Amino acid sequence: MNFPASTSVLSILSVLVGAARPAAQGPVIAAPAAQPELAAVAFDARDGTLWAAGRNYKMCFAGAAATYVPFFGSAAPRNFPLRLEVSEARVGGEALALRGGEPRLAGARVSVDRGAFTELFDLAPEQVEHSFRFDALAQRGELVLTLTIDSGLAMTARGDGVAFAGEFGRVDYTHAVVIDAAGARLPLAIEAEAVGVQQRGASLRLRVPAEFVANAKLPLLVDPVLTTVSVNTSTYSEHSADLAYLSGNTDYGVVFQREYSATDQDVWLQRMGHTGTKVGTPIAIDFTTERWSRPRIGSQRVGAKFLVVAEVQAASGTGATWIAGRICNNASGTVEPVIAIDKEGVAGHHSGSKRAPDVGGGLSLQQTQDFAVVWTRETAPGNRDVHCKRVNWDGTLGAATATVLAGGSDDEFAATISCSNGNVAEVYQRWAVVYTRAQAGHDDVWAALLGLDAQPQLVNGAATFPLAVSASDDEAPVVSSPTDSLAGARHFLCAFSRRLANDNRILGVVFDHNGVGRTTADLSLLDGSPAGFRYRPGSVDTDGVRFVVASSDGAAPGATKTAASLFAWDAGANVLMVHEARASLSPAGTARDLPQVFSMRNGGADGAIYGIVQHTAPFAGVKSVEFLRYFGGRSGGYATRATGCGGLQIATSNTPAIGTFIGFTLTPSSATSGALLGTPAAIPLPCSGCTLGIANAILVVGYLGFQIPSNPYLVGAQFSVQGFDVGLGNCFGSIALSNTVDVRIQ
Repeated sequence: MNFPASTSVLSILSVLVGAARPAAQGPVIAAPAAQPELAAVAFDARDGTLWAAGRNYKMCFAGAAATYVPFFGSAAPRNFPLRLEVSEARVGGEALALRGGEPRLAGARVSVDRGAFTELFDLAPEQVEHSFRFDALAQRGELVLTLTIDSGLAMTARGDGVAFAGEFGRVDYTHAVVIDAAGARLPLAIEAEAVGVQQRGASLRLRVPAEFVANAKLPLLVDPVLTTVSVNTSTYSEHSADLAYLSGNTDYGVVFQREYSATDQDVWLQRMGHTGTKVGTPIAIDFTTERWSRPRIGSQRVGAKFLVVAEVQAASGTGATWIAGRICNNASGTVEPVIAIDKEGVAGHHSGSKRAPDVGGGLSLQQTQDFAVVWTRETAPGNRDVHCKRVNWDGTLGAATATVLAGGSDDEFAATISCSNGNVAEVYQRWAVVYTRAQAGHDDVWAALLGLDAQPQLVNGAATFPLAVSASDDEAPVVSSPTDSLAGARHFLCAFSRRLANDNRILGVVFDHNGVGRTTADLSLLDGSPAGFRYRPGSVDTDGVRFVVASSDGAAPGATKTAASLFAWDAGANVLMVHEARASLSPAGTARDLPQVFSMRNGGADGAIYGIVQHTAPFAGVKSVEFLRYFGGRSGGYATRATGCGGLQIATSNTPAIGTFIGFTLTPSSATSGALLGTPAAIPLPCSGCTLGIANAILVVGYLGFQIPSNPYLVGAQFSVQGFDVGLGNCFGSIALSNTVDVRIQ
């Protein structure tokens, strides 16, 4: 008898609701997400300037000048750049005509045509070979190159050159040699002016004796080397990480802030495989001397792209901060030009400083899918507003002028946006934005919903609506992506910190895609968080049904711990319930902080697995970023029992999680193939090697595939599937049976 799968399967699953949930599977800590050695020098062109980054230096090339910026440790109070420019070249006492030149990159070599010679920089991860190639000489005689130096470091003589030294390290300019085309070579002294003092406009000279020049076979190469020697031998301090996911290719993009010095912050991106393995070395989003901070990342399935956004300030530390973005192509690891998302002085952009951006991506494969970026704008002292703007998937802006989500006289700040806008038809897609509003002497949590065009969807005639208004201070709100449809709507969870006298509690508000609030709960009470800590949510996301809240406990510096808790909303009872309480994200004896979570579902894959990034939180010293996977409080999956006979094979597809479509395929199959679905059993049959692995069975002819309902009470329930074929085997004359697959819903 053939029962319609959509009816019979739901009938079986309905009796499984309320089954005991299995023991949870906690997070798996993977390797650190950053800190690998650069295998090759990174290059970037920005506003007419060519930049390069090695392991312990960065360098910029503009016109005839090159500036070498050594890494002296993240704790160095500032950068100590060394600027070099050939200001004069003479042969036989006659000055050679020099031109400004334009830096050109080929491989790892930068060349500058100076007219009389070509200036070359061969960059390796740990040093720069600086050379001067003379392809022609109008006359022969002593060759003298004069370099003008600008540095805050004191110049000291070394046996094979000079060093520019300070409290935190030094730069060596050494090993000068002259080589001709025939291989003749001669070590050269590097002459220095004003040894022992800081160099502002002083000179270095390289002299090639007249006799060597007279006998040289051209081209002639003069070749010293630049290297960094740091007093602080530690690695970079890296923190403020975020992540996003894209199914296929390399999967995760982890973005983080790197402290080059106290006045220079860079942003890098590390691609990660979905199992937590690194893919290549970090990709530079910015390593100039501008100050890029607070990076966030979103993913967009159209073109498989990440958008990284950050707060940027000029290298001088003055002027208004602005919001920058940069698209990274996931498959190739290449980055596109910097996007000025909102910057004072750009036509249509607002004045004033903009801070703390966040970005939401999209699941749909429609070409109209874009990113939504939110940030805080400082309009006046004590008055901040929340703005948003669409960034198209090709890197263009949806509009020059940002939309003001929350303005007026109240102080509105700390805006965050959902990771995605849902995997539904475009007309129903929504990003949720939550932020803090300071009014009447306390902080409240407000929200907005954005459509596909990143414009607010009105709720009761207004662009924003309250989520938590009380006499307490409610702060640090974060919000999930929307769930799949449940009770006729898609739902978000906003988690925030409520400040009390002796501790902070994490509360949660469930609201739907129309802005209707459903329920509020004390999440710290539900997951049994001990009292006396200043709990703070780092982020929250959904697998389409349940919500994971990653948080820190706000303990003393050097002792902060992080955890993940899994919650589900019971639409019928309108209550939040806990599925896993406080799975530790902090290895024993170590401090962690600022966890960020991203569901694989919001990148187009299995939503029951989450990626998490956070940073180590020592009392002082170097921070590092690490990547974890969290399995959504689940165990189970598929388990196969040997019950088959007749050579019939059964295969499964997709993970058996609530809200997920799963399928069972038989090989070989025919018009008389099908499956039995029921509860686990082991019933011997009077056929050699045959066992019926199912009890209370229903029968499905043909392919068996169905979506597990998005019902949180199904988690932990178990059923079994066994395939059959009439005509392939010899049990009862012609029946073949497959092995039995036991399925535990995750």
